[in-house]
Amino acid sequence: MLALGVCETVEGLVVSLFISPFEYPSWNVEDWGLACIIGVLFFCGQLTMTLALQIEEAGVVSLVRTCDVLFSFVFQVMFLQQEANIFSYLGALIVTTGVALTALRKWLMELPEHSLMRQRLFFILR
Repeated sequence: MLALGVCETVEGLVVSLFISPFEYPSWNVEDWGLACIIGVLFFCGQLTMTLALQIEEAGVVSLVRTCDVLFSFVFQVMFLQQEANIFSYLGALIVTTGVALTALRKWLMELPEHSLMRQRLFFILR
């Protein structure tokens, strides 16, 4: 988890230097409190992801993890009052399609060899 935090910090600094000048948050309690809450929530998310991967198969965990796409849309509209742009919709479509195809492929592989559905969708299994 430490390596992920360090990579994200370096990535955030590099991106912020190219997008706009780097500014420290103001010294009020609200901004620093929100920054600390983000850090704690990130840590809790990583901890629960690690525990989930220890308990369950990676495929199931990654399938549930893609709910982040839905949550990001909801939070963006509800809390930030921002409309999603075309890149958000395109990214969500790519992620959702990939997850759906992976789940469909796994379901088809569990069907019997001579199943009609497996024969019709043979191209997904290749």
